[in-house]
Amino acid sequence: MGFRQDTPFDNSSKTRPLVSVVLPVYNGGAYLWESIQSILSQTYDNFELIIIDDGSTDGSASNIEKFQDARIRFQRQANKGLPATLNVAIAMSHGEYVARQDADDVSHPTRLEKQVAFLGSNPDCGMVGTWSEILEEERNTARAHRHLTGGPALAFGLLFNSYFVHSSVMLRRSVLSAVGLYCVERSRQPEDYELWSRILRNSSFKFANIPEQLVYYREVAQSICRSGVIDFSERVSALCAENLAWACDLVEPDRTCLDIAALLHNTPGRVSSRPDLDTMLKHLRQALCRVAGAAAASDRELMLEFDRVLKAVRNQYLIHRYGTTVGRALAVLSDLTGKGSTAEIASLSRYGAAFPAGQVGNAGKGDPGAVGSDLGVDVVIPVYNGERFIRQALLSVVSQTHPPKKIIVVDDGSTDRTREVVSSLESEIPILYLAKEKGGPSSARNVGIASCDSDFIAFLDADDEWHPEKLEEQVDLFRSNDQGSLGVVYSKYAIIDENGARCDGHFVLELDETLRGRVFEKLLAGNAICGSCSGVLVKRQCLERVGLFDETFSNCEDWDLWLRIAELYEFDFVPRELVLVRRHPGNNQNDTLRMFNSRMLFLNKWISRLPHHAECFALWRRLCITYVVAQKPRARFYAAITSNLSAENRRKFFGPSFGCVPLYLVCTLPKILLGMLKHRICAAR
Repeated sequence: MGFRQDTPFDNSSKTRPLVSVVLPVYNGGAYLWESIQSILSQTYDNFELIIIDDGSTDGSASNIEKFQDARIRFQRQANKGLPATLNVAIAMSHGEYVARQDADDVSHPTRLEKQVAFLGSNPDCGMVGTWSEILEEERNTARAHRHLTGGPALAFGLLFNSYFVHSSVMLRRSVLSAVGLYCVERSRQPEDYELWSRILRNSSFKFANIPEQLVYYREVAQSICRSGVIDFSERVSALCAENLAWACDLVEPDRTCLDIAALLHNTPGRVSSRPDLDTMLKHLRQALCRVAGAAAASDRELMLEFDRVLKAVRNQYLIHRYGTTVGRALAVLSDLTGKGSTAEIASLSRYGAAFPAGQVGNAGKGDPGAVGSDLGVDVVIPVYNGERFIRQALLSVVSQTHPPKKIIVVDDGSTDRTREVVSSLESEIPILYLAKEKGGPSSARNVGIASCDSDFIAFLDADDEWHPEKLEEQVDLFRSNDQGSLGVVYSKYAIIDENGARCDGHFVLELDETLRGRVFEKLLAGNAICGSCSGVLVKRQCLERVGLFDETFSNCEDWDLWLRIAELYEFDFVPRELVLVRRHPGNNQNDTLRMFNSRMLFLNKWISRLPHHAECFALWRRLCITYVVAQKPRARFYAAITSNLSAENRRKFFGPSFGCVPLYLVCTLPKILLGMLKHRICAAR
């Protein structure tokens, strides 16, 4: 066994560990072994692991005692609760840095190494966490905690909620010396957010999150956030109100602080009968200035976070005021003869509410929180035999924090129960359902676009899903573009299987985060805009100017459209996985010959549009030949080239001295000769 509490410990600098990992345990037997082993297997080894068994009754102690590692210090005690147990462990610790680990979570092998390096390189940072992947019991999910990574945006966000995964945190001991240990009073739980709030209000330390998933955070039935503890949200709301009071230079929370906190944390019993919209906005702006000072307006990430908070307050106000959903409350307010008054609409406009153009007049002019134009979004969902996944797709749309104005489902000749599934949701979701004969996804999207009247259009394939903040984060980028030159915003994506499980081993296009602004030349090298149309938000004006999807393509239709838009407009990018792209046996991507035929049609179109782009041709030629060589039977792919590329474009593409004779040979000769021909064809001009 390793060190115990009563074991003499040499506290000299030569033997004192730099990091103390504190791991409290209460009946953690199911996942405890994996949790401990993940710490003992760290690439960084100058640490001690302090484990406190807080009165477990499931044999956790006997499992701990099986470990024979000198870095472990183990103590048992009568049950005291998590905050008190953490304080006991910290009191026993010797490290300059104190790291947290929960008994049911798992740390990536490089977690400690990267956090120690970060704190060493950032002496003004008092606490650093990491992103985390979420597990449900034993099951992998497609979800993750990807909190803000630092700066004023993170500090501002901490006023309202915890932006750290507790078991990912590493703190300097000097921070705990300055603000104290965990609070053990139940009325001031959760203990982590209470401690982060005190550190925030100390103002001497900065915060950060390393933008890597270095912890696997496990959601289990007894987790406090999942177990339905009635007063949990009310306690978080109370801490939030205290933080706001501090940011507004108040001795204690006033009625406005309490209203903001209660609205944000959905505790209606704590909200006054009629919260004052203008006073709440004044408090929020004062808090923004307290955290960031005069530089607030120039910090893009901070202003996006500020806008997110404004919209969250607005949405919850509407629900509280009218006892309905956000979308329905906006509809009520859009009618001046309804419940909403003109003054109320003017106040709401300063929170970024997406009202029809012209409705709020000049109420928000000159106001940094005001909306300058209609930022409504229509969603187009093409579907063919999508009964299995269309429900999840639609539910992900109605869960958006920026509710769309119109949801258009275009049924492209389905022969399954798609219509019945959509009909079952129409009583809950306002859906425009359009049925047509089968014509392919491009045709279906174009029919949907013709029914759109909002300024922005988002596409969602019927088997994909959106993160709740997908539209909000993309609309925010359009709102921040003052020149009007932005045409498309896209995001990162993740792959899920037919059961909704994340497919980390599946190929995911590594998106180039520099693919912003004028991207036409870069896009010629390949379709680097998300993994499908589901990740894109496009300005409707772009489609009116460059045209719709090319219906002659059954594949590459999105690449073709993005190129046409990129010739005239700029692109921007949200570096978060806001889309779940589903891969399953019914995907079009599984028909390789059909995809290749469409690729050749695409090349034929763009070779004609760019007749002298030699560098681009060379890249496309290499990709084309490499692809053909890998297929069986190759002769069918040769036929796809000759039937889809005009004779003139074949000469431009493969070179006048080669024509398509080498391609024919590539498609018929045995592999032993392919290597010799492949090099010559790819190099041909």
